[in-house]
Amino acid sequence: MTETGEGHPLVVNGRGAFDMVEEETEPVVRELLRMSTSIAMMQFAKPKEMGDAEFQMRLPEAPFDMAFFVRVVQQMFRQRHTLEAILRGQSVAAASGWDIEGE
Repeated sequence: MTETGEGHPLVVNGRGAFDMVEEETEPVVRELLRMSTSIAMMQFAKPKEMGDAEFQMRLPEAPFDMAFFVRVVQQMFRQRHTLEAILRGQSVAAASGWDIEGE
Protein backbone atom coordinates (compact mmCIF):
# COMPACT_ATOMS: atom_id res chain seq x y z
CA MET A 1 0.00 0.00 0.00
CA THR A 2 1.24 3.50 -0.79
CA GLU A 3 1.15 6.60 1.38
CA THR A 4 -1.97 7.63 -0.55
CA GLY A 5 -3.87 4.48 0.39
CA GLU A 6 -3.70 2.99 -3.11
CA GLY A 7 -3.63 -0.78 -2.89
CA HIS A 8 -5.51 -0.96 0.42
CA PRO A 9 -7.59 -4.15 0.50
CA LEU A 10 -10.77 -2.20 1.35
CA VAL A 11 -10.51 -0.06 -1.81
CA VAL A 12 -12.15 -1.58 -4.87
CA ASN A 13 -12.22 -0.18 -8.41
CA GLY A 14 -9.48 2.30 -7.58
CA ARG A 15 -7.78 2.22 -10.98
CA GLY A 16 -11.11 2.51 -12.78
CA ALA A 17 -12.03 5.48 -10.62
CA PHE A 18 -8.81 7.31 -11.45
CA ASP A 19 -9.39 6.57 -15.14
CA MET A 20 -12.90 8.04 -14.88
CA VAL A 21 -11.47 11.19 -13.33
CA GLU A 22 -8.96 11.65 -16.13
CA GLU A 23 -11.66 11.04 -18.78
CA GLU A 24 -13.80 13.91 -17.43
CA THR A 25 -13.91 16.58 -20.15
CA GLU A 26 -14.98 19.56 -18.03
CA PRO A 27 -11.75 20.99 -16.49
CA VAL A 28 -13.34 22.31 -13.28
CA VAL A 29 -15.21 19.07 -12.66
CA ARG A 30 -12.02 17.08 -13.35
CA GLU A 31 -10.05 19.11 -10.78
CA LEU A 32 -12.80 18.73 -8.18
CA LEU A 33 -12.84 14.99 -8.85
CA ARG A 34 -9.06 14.85 -8.45
CA MET A 35 -9.35 16.62 -5.11
CA SER A 36 -12.21 14.48 -3.80
CA THR A 37 -10.67 11.16 -4.87
CA SER A 38 -7.31 12.17 -3.39
CA ILE A 39 -8.94 13.04 -0.07
CA ALA A 40 -10.93 9.79 -0.11
CA MET A 41 -7.83 7.72 -0.86
CA MET A 42 -5.83 9.45 1.88
CA GLN A 43 -8.33 8.05 4.39
CA PHE A 44 -6.84 4.62 3.67
CA ALA A 45 -3.29 5.72 4.41
CA LYS A 46 -2.24 5.51 8.05
CA PRO A 47 -0.46 8.66 9.24
CA LYS A 48 2.79 7.87 11.04
CA GLU A 49 1.61 9.58 14.22
CA MET A 50 -1.71 7.67 14.34
CA GLY A 51 -2.07 4.51 16.39
CA ASP A 52 -3.34 1.29 14.85
CA ALA A 53 -6.59 1.30 16.82
CA GLU A 54 -7.44 4.87 15.84
CA PHE A 55 -6.63 4.12 12.20
CA GLN A 56 -8.84 1.02 12.17
CA MET A 57 -11.73 3.07 13.57
CA ARG A 58 -11.61 5.51 10.63
CA LEU A 59 -11.72 2.80 7.97
CA PRO A 60 -15.00 1.65 6.44
CA GLU A 61 -16.49 -1.61 7.70
CA ALA A 62 -16.93 -2.93 4.15
CA PRO A 63 -15.08 -2.50 0.86
CA PHE A 64 -15.19 1.04 -0.51
CA ASP A 65 -16.06 1.22 -4.20
CA MET A 66 -14.04 4.18 -5.43
CA ALA A 67 -15.65 4.11 -8.91
CA PHE A 68 -19.11 4.43 -7.34
CA PHE A 69 -17.84 7.33 -5.23
CA VAL A 70 -16.49 9.08 -8.35
CA ARG A 71 -19.79 8.62 -10.21
CA VAL A 72 -21.74 10.14 -7.30
CA VAL A 73 -19.52 13.17 -6.76
CA GLN A 74 -19.19 13.65 -10.52
CA GLN A 75 -22.97 14.08 -10.74
CA MET A 76 -22.79 16.61 -7.93
CA PHE A 77 -19.87 18.58 -9.38
CA ARG A 78 -21.58 18.80 -12.77
CA GLN A 79 -24.43 20.79 -11.19
CA ARG A 80 -22.50 24.04 -11.26
CA HIS A 81 -25.54 26.32 -10.81
CA THR A 82 -26.63 24.41 -7.71
CA LEU A 83 -23.10 24.38 -6.26
CA GLU A 84 -22.69 28.11 -6.83
CA ALA A 85 -25.99 28.77 -5.03
CA ILE A 86 -24.93 26.60 -2.09
CA LEU A 87 -21.58 28.42 -1.91
CA ARG A 88 -23.56 31.68 -1.72
CA GLY A 89 -25.33 30.33 1.36
CA GLN A 90 -28.50 28.75 0.00
CA SER A 91 -29.69 25.43 1.35
CA VAL A 92 -29.51 22.37 -0.87
CA ALA A 93 -33.30 22.35 -1.12
CA ALA A 94 -33.43 26.01 -2.17
CA ALA A 95 -30.49 25.74 -4.56
CA SER A 96 -31.63 22.56 -6.27
CA GLY A 97 -35.40 22.65 -5.94
CA TRP A 98 -35.28 19.13 -4.49
CA ASP A 99 -37.65 18.24 -1.70
CA ILE A 100 -34.87 16.62 0.32
CA GLU A 101 -36.18 17.59 3.73
CA GLY A 102 -39.84 16.71 3.15
CA GLU A 103 -40.76 20.34 2.83
